[in-house]
Amino acid sequence: MLDAIFYSWLGQPIFVWFGVIVFTFIFTAGVYGFLVSKGKAKMSFHVNLARLALVLALLYGLVMVLVVLK
Repeated sequence: MLDAIFYSWLGQPIFVWFGVIVFTFIFTAGVYGFLVSKGKAKMSFHVNLARLALVLALLYGLVMVLVVLK
C-alpha cells in the first residue's frame, strides 16, 4: 500500500507533491498569523488553517516514518 507514494506525477514522486502541499499550508497559516497581528484577517480562519496544517504535517511525517521502517 505504501508503494503508491512512489508513483510519479509530473516527474516527481507523490510524496514530494504532498510535502509541497503541506509546506504551502504551513506557510499560508504563518502569513495569516501575520495578517491577524496587523488586524487584516480573522483569527478563527488562522486557527482552523493552522490545525489543518498540523494534521497534514503529522500525517505526512507518519507516512514517511512508515516508509523508512518498511
